[in-house]
Amino acid sequence: MASISTYAIDQIITVRDKVIGTDSAGTITKNFDLGDIISFLNSSGLIESGNSQFKYDGQPLSTSTRVDGTISFDPPTLSSVSFSSISNLLITSKDVAGRDLSSYYDSLVDSRVIIQKSGDPSKFGIYNWLSSTSSSKFPNIYDISLYHVFGNSSLENESNYLISLLQYDYLAATDKHYAFTDHTQANPSASWTINHGLNKFPSVTVVDSAGTQVLGDVQHIDNDNLTITFVNQFSGKAYLN
Repeated sequence: MASISTYAIDQIITVRDKVIGTDSAGTITKNFDLGDIISFLNSSGLIESGNSQFKYDGQPLSTSTRVDGTISFDPPTLSSVSFSSISNLLITSKDVAGRDLSSYYDSLVDSRVIIQKSGDPSKFGIYNWLSSTSSSKFPNIYDISLYHVFGNSSLENESNYLISLLQYDYLAATDKHYAFTDHTQANPSASWTINHGLNKFPSVTVVDSAGTQVLGDVQHIDNDNLTITFVNQFSGKAYLN
Protein backbone atom coordinates (compact mmCIF):
# COMPACT_ATOMS: atom_id res chain seq x y z
CA MET A 1 0.00 0.00 0.00
CA ALA A 2 1.37 3.40 -1.00
CA SER A 3 1.99 6.13 1.55
CA ILE A 4 -1.13 8.25 2.17
CA SER A 5 0.85 11.43 1.47
CA THR A 6 1.38 10.29 -2.15
CA TYR A 7 -2.35 10.19 -2.99
CA ALA A 8 -3.82 13.07 -5.00
CA ILE A 9 -5.94 15.65 -3.14
CA ASP A 10 -9.63 15.61 -4.11
CA GLN A 11 -10.59 19.16 -5.12
CA ILE A 12 -14.33 18.34 -5.47
CA ILE A 13 -15.74 16.98 -2.20
CA THR A 14 -19.21 15.40 -2.12
CA VAL A 15 -21.23 13.65 0.58
CA ARG A 16 -20.70 10.36 -1.23
CA ASP A 17 -16.92 10.54 -0.85
CA LYS A 18 -15.34 8.08 1.57
CA VAL A 19 -12.61 8.24 4.18
CA ILE A 20 -10.67 5.37 5.71
CA GLY A 21 -10.78 4.64 9.42
CA THR A 22 -11.04 1.98 12.11
CA ASP A 23 -14.28 0.93 13.79
CA SER A 24 -14.11 1.41 17.59
CA ALA A 25 -15.66 -2.05 18.04
CA GLY A 26 -12.69 -3.74 16.38
CA THR A 27 -9.39 -3.32 14.59
CA ILE A 28 -10.67 -3.77 11.03
CA THR A 29 -10.03 -0.90 8.63
CA LYS A 30 -13.26 0.33 7.00
CA ASN A 31 -14.55 2.96 4.60
CA PHE A 32 -16.75 5.70 6.07
CA ASP A 33 -19.18 7.66 3.92
CA LEU A 34 -18.91 11.45 4.43
CA GLY A 35 -22.68 11.81 4.29
CA ASP A 36 -23.07 9.23 7.06
CA ILE A 37 -20.44 11.02 9.16
CA ILE A 38 -22.24 14.35 8.76
CA SER A 39 -25.59 12.76 9.70
CA PHE A 40 -24.05 11.16 12.78
CA LEU A 41 -22.47 14.41 13.96
CA ASN A 42 -25.72 16.33 13.45
CA SER A 43 -27.94 13.76 15.17
CA SER A 44 -25.50 13.49 18.08
CA GLY A 45 -25.32 17.24 18.59
CA LEU A 46 -21.53 17.08 18.35
CA ILE A 47 -21.26 20.04 15.96
CA GLU A 48 -21.00 23.17 18.07
CA SER A 49 -23.80 25.66 17.37
CA GLY A 50 -26.15 28.06 19.09
CA ASN A 51 -28.92 25.46 18.91
CA SER A 52 -29.87 22.69 21.30
CA GLN A 53 -30.92 19.41 19.69
CA PHE A 54 -33.47 16.90 20.97
CA LYS A 55 -35.25 13.82 19.63
CA TYR A 56 -39.03 13.57 19.91
CA ASP A 57 -39.75 10.33 21.78
CA GLY A 58 -43.39 9.24 21.83
CA GLN A 59 -42.79 6.17 23.99
CA PRO A 60 -44.55 6.07 27.41
CA LEU A 61 -42.62 7.66 30.25
CA SER A 62 -41.66 5.60 33.27
CA THR A 63 -40.54 6.77 36.70
CA SER A 64 -36.95 6.01 35.71
CA THR A 65 -34.65 8.66 34.28
CA ARG A 66 -35.43 9.56 30.67
CA VAL A 67 -32.68 9.25 28.05
CA ASP A 68 -30.92 12.61 27.62
CA GLY A 69 -31.79 14.72 24.62
CA THR A 70 -35.50 13.89 24.29
CA ILE A 71 -38.79 15.75 24.01
CA SER A 72 -41.97 13.98 25.07
CA PHE A 73 -45.52 14.47 26.33
CA ASP A 74 -47.56 13.24 29.26
CA PRO A 75 -49.72 11.41 28.33
CA PRO A 76 -47.48 10.11 25.53
CA THR A 77 -48.43 9.80 21.88
CA LEU A 78 -46.67 7.85 19.13
CA SER A 79 -48.39 9.88 16.42
CA SER A 80 -47.28 13.23 15.02
CA VAL A 81 -48.18 16.28 17.13
CA SER A 82 -49.13 19.50 15.36
CA PHE A 83 -46.94 22.44 16.38
CA SER A 84 -50.06 24.59 16.76
CA SER A 85 -51.53 22.20 19.38
CA ILE A 86 -48.50 22.26 21.71
CA SER A 87 -48.90 24.25 24.93
CA ASN A 88 -46.80 22.02 27.20
CA LEU A 89 -43.95 19.60 26.61
CA LEU A 90 -41.51 17.57 28.68
CA ILE A 91 -37.84 18.04 27.95
CA THR A 92 -34.76 16.45 29.48
CA SER A 93 -32.31 18.63 31.37
CA LYS A 94 -29.56 17.68 28.88
CA ASP A 95 -29.59 17.84 25.08
CA VAL A 96 -28.28 15.08 22.78
CA ALA A 97 -24.73 16.40 23.21
CA GLY A 98 -24.99 15.95 26.98
CA ARG A 99 -25.00 19.67 27.81
CA ASP A 100 -26.95 20.53 30.98
CA LEU A 101 -29.47 23.24 30.02
CA SER A 102 -31.60 23.32 33.18
CA SER A 103 -30.56 26.87 34.14
CA TYR A 104 -30.93 27.95 30.49
CA TYR A 105 -34.58 26.84 30.51
CA ASP A 106 -35.27 29.20 33.41
CA SER A 107 -33.58 32.11 31.63
CA LEU A 108 -35.82 31.62 28.56
CA VAL A 109 -39.00 32.53 30.46
CA ASP A 110 -40.83 35.38 28.66
CA SER A 111 -38.63 34.97 25.58
CA ARG A 112 -39.49 33.67 22.10
CA VAL A 113 -38.07 30.43 20.71
CA ILE A 114 -38.33 28.33 17.56
CA ILE A 115 -38.52 24.54 17.45
CA GLN A 116 -37.63 23.25 13.98
CA LYS A 117 -36.89 19.88 12.45
CA SER A 118 -33.21 19.13 11.98
CA GLY A 119 -32.47 19.02 8.26
CA ASP A 120 -35.88 20.45 7.31
CA PRO A 121 -36.37 24.00 8.68
CA SER A 122 -39.69 24.32 6.84
CA LYS A 123 -41.23 22.28 9.68
CA PHE A 124 -41.23 24.56 12.72
CA GLY A 125 -43.15 26.13 15.56
CA ILE A 126 -42.58 29.56 17.13
CA TYR A 127 -43.53 29.96 20.79
CA ASN A 128 -43.44 32.26 23.76
CA TRP A 129 -41.61 30.35 26.51
CA LEU A 130 -43.96 30.90 29.47
CA SER A 131 -42.49 28.79 32.27
CA SER A 132 -39.96 26.09 33.16
CA THR A 133 -40.62 23.74 36.09
CA SER A 134 -38.60 20.76 37.27
CA SER A 135 -40.85 17.69 37.09
CA SER A 136 -41.75 16.11 40.43
CA LYS A 137 -42.94 13.00 38.59
CA PHE A 138 -40.00 12.27 36.27
CA PRO A 139 -36.31 12.71 37.23
CA ASN A 140 -34.11 14.88 34.94
CA ILE A 141 -37.17 16.28 33.11
CA TYR A 142 -38.54 19.82 32.91
CA ASP A 143 -42.17 20.72 32.23
CA ILE A 144 -42.19 23.61 29.76
CA SER A 145 -45.28 25.77 29.24
CA LEU A 146 -45.52 27.40 25.79
CA TYR A 147 -47.79 29.76 23.90
CA HIS A 148 -47.96 29.01 20.16
CA VAL A 149 -47.38 32.05 17.93
CA PHE A 150 -46.89 30.62 14.44
CA GLY A 151 -45.68 27.50 12.70
CA ASN A 152 -46.02 24.80 10.11
CA SER A 153 -46.30 20.99 10.19
CA SER A 154 -45.84 18.69 13.21
CA LEU A 155 -43.43 16.98 15.57
CA GLU A 156 -42.70 13.54 14.14
CA ASN A 157 -41.83 10.60 16.36
CA GLU A 158 -38.13 9.63 16.42
CA SER A 159 -37.15 12.80 14.52
CA ASN A 160 -34.59 15.34 15.75
CA TYR A 161 -35.44 18.97 16.47
CA LEU A 162 -33.46 22.12 17.20
CA ILE A 163 -34.55 24.61 19.85
CA SER A 164 -33.22 28.10 19.18
CA LEU A 165 -33.69 31.48 20.84
CA LEU A 166 -35.36 34.04 18.55
CA GLN A 167 -35.92 36.94 20.91
CA TYR A 168 -34.61 37.27 24.44
CA ASP A 169 -36.69 39.29 26.89
CA TYR A 170 -33.86 41.10 28.65
CA LEU A 171 -36.38 42.96 30.82
CA ALA A 172 -37.45 39.66 32.36
CA ALA A 173 -33.90 39.17 33.63
CA THR A 174 -34.05 42.41 35.62
CA ASP A 175 -37.78 43.12 36.02
CA LYS A 176 -39.81 41.27 38.63
CA HIS A 177 -42.38 38.75 37.43
CA TYR A 178 -44.67 36.26 39.13
CA ALA A 179 -46.40 33.07 37.96
CA PHE A 180 -49.59 32.11 39.76
CA THR A 181 -50.89 28.54 39.48
CA ASP A 182 -54.37 27.82 40.82
CA HIS A 183 -53.39 24.28 41.77
CA THR A 184 -54.68 24.47 45.37
CA GLN A 185 -58.24 25.33 44.37
CA ALA A 186 -60.48 22.27 44.41
CA ASN A 187 -62.99 23.66 41.90
CA PRO A 188 -62.54 26.04 38.94
CA SER A 189 -63.37 29.65 39.71
CA ALA A 190 -64.66 32.67 37.78
CA SER A 191 -62.82 35.02 40.14
CA TRP A 192 -59.12 34.78 40.96
CA THR A 193 -57.49 36.75 43.78
CA ILE A 194 -53.70 37.00 43.52
CA ASN A 195 -51.19 38.34 46.01
CA HIS A 196 -48.13 38.90 43.80
CA GLY A 197 -45.98 41.17 45.98
CA LEU A 198 -44.46 43.02 43.00
CA ASN A 199 -45.13 46.48 44.46
CA LYS A 200 -46.57 47.72 41.14
CA PHE A 201 -49.49 47.27 38.73
CA PRO A 202 -48.19 44.45 36.48
CA SER A 203 -49.47 43.33 33.10
CA VAL A 204 -51.47 40.10 33.26
CA THR A 205 -51.74 37.17 30.82
CA VAL A 206 -54.03 34.25 31.65
CA VAL A 207 -54.12 30.75 30.15
CA ASP A 208 -56.46 27.89 31.01
CA SER A 209 -55.37 24.34 31.87
CA ALA A 210 -55.07 23.56 28.14
CA GLY A 211 -52.72 26.52 27.57
CA THR A 212 -55.30 28.64 25.71
CA GLN A 213 -55.20 32.36 26.45
CA VAL A 214 -58.30 33.67 28.26
CA LEU A 215 -59.36 37.31 28.67
CA GLY A 216 -60.64 38.55 32.02
CA ASP A 217 -61.39 41.79 33.86
CA VAL A 218 -58.32 42.74 35.91
CA GLN A 219 -58.83 44.94 38.97
CA HIS A 220 -55.75 46.11 40.87
CA ILE A 221 -56.60 46.27 44.57
CA ASP A 222 -53.23 47.78 45.44
CA ASN A 223 -49.58 47.45 44.37
CA ASP A 224 -49.38 43.87 45.64
CA ASN A 225 -52.85 42.41 45.06
CA LEU A 226 -55.32 42.04 42.21
CA THR A 227 -58.44 40.13 41.19
CA ILE A 228 -59.34 38.73 37.77
CA THR A 229 -62.99 38.10 36.89
CA PHE A 230 -64.04 35.79 34.05
CA VAL A 231 -67.31 34.92 32.34
CA ASN A 232 -66.90 31.21 33.09
CA GLN A 233 -65.24 29.15 35.80
CA PHE A 234 -61.95 27.44 34.97
CA SER A 235 -58.48 26.71 36.34
CA GLY A 236 -55.17 27.71 34.82
CA LYS A 237 -52.27 30.12 35.23
CA ALA A 238 -51.83 33.87 35.39
CA TYR A 239 -48.50 35.39 34.33
CA LEU A 240 -47.75 38.80 35.83
CA ASN A 241 -44.89 41.01 34.65
